[in-house]
Amino acid sequence: MIDQPVADEIDIANNSGKRSRAVPPQARGGSWGAFVFGGIWALCNGVWFGALSFLAVLTPLLAPRITPLVALITLFGVGVWLYLAARGRSLAWAHKRWSSLEVFQATQRTWSKVAKVVFAVGLVLSVILAGLFWIMLKEGLSAMKG
Repeated sequence: MIDQPVADEIDIANNSGKRSRAVPPQARGGSWGAFVFGGIWALCNGVWFGALSFLAVLTPLLAPRITPLVALITLFGVGVWLYLAARGRSLAWAHKRWSSLEVFQATQRTWSKVAKVVFAVGLVLSVILAGLFWIMLKEGLSAMKG
C-alpha cells in the first residue's frame, strides 16, 4: 500500500491568476488587509471589482444630500468591502499571478500585519477622542447649569 502525502506535503501547482482554477487551501480565507484597506488592497492584488468598495466612503461624501439611491449605493459598497474582507486571500490568489505560494503568503502576511497595526491605532485613537469628547461635553453641560 502506498502512503498518501499529507495535505501540506502535496506539491501545489501554481495556478494563481486563473479564476477558473481551484484555490489551494493555503491561499483561502479572509484578509485583514482587505478589511482595513478595502479598495486599495483590492487594486494592489488585481481584484478590480473591489474598487467598488470605494462607493461605501465616497458616495456619502460626494452626494449633495442623502437620498434612498445614495444609501443603496453606499450599502452596495459596504457589501463589496465585506465580501473582500471575507474572501480576500482567495480573491487575491485567483485574480493575480503570483510567482509562488510562498511569495503570496508573505505578501498577504505583510498586508495583515500592517492592517492590524492601523486598525489597532485607529481603535485606540477613537477611544481617546471619544473620551475627550465626553469630558468636553460634560464640562460644557456643567458650565451651562450655572
